[in-house]
Amino acid sequence: MLYTVGPQWRYKAFIEVWGNLYKQGRTENYPGGCVFQTITDAHRYIEKTESTKKLGVFGLQATWNVDTEPSEDGWWHHLLNDRPILLLEGIKETI
Repeated sequence: MLYTVGPQWRYKAFIEVWGNLYKQGRTENYPGGCVFQTITDAHRYIEKTESTKKLGVFGLQATWNVDTEPSEDGWWHHLLNDRPILLLEGIKETI
């Protein structure tokens, strides 16, 4: 499992109501969602992002270097294809 970040309340609500939510992979005009190998890296990204949204960390059903490709913008990877987002239970998900 890998990790991603997103608007905490929106992702949780969508998954709880609809059951499935997918992180968008690469398109012609989008490099793909940000993906992290560890929860620590995901939290580091949140700390460095000046977002007005309350971001949370979520699981991502994907494989590093198979479903992802290194970003030119940082230590994270970008998602190549849409992959399922997972709620994390029993761990600190937000900062």
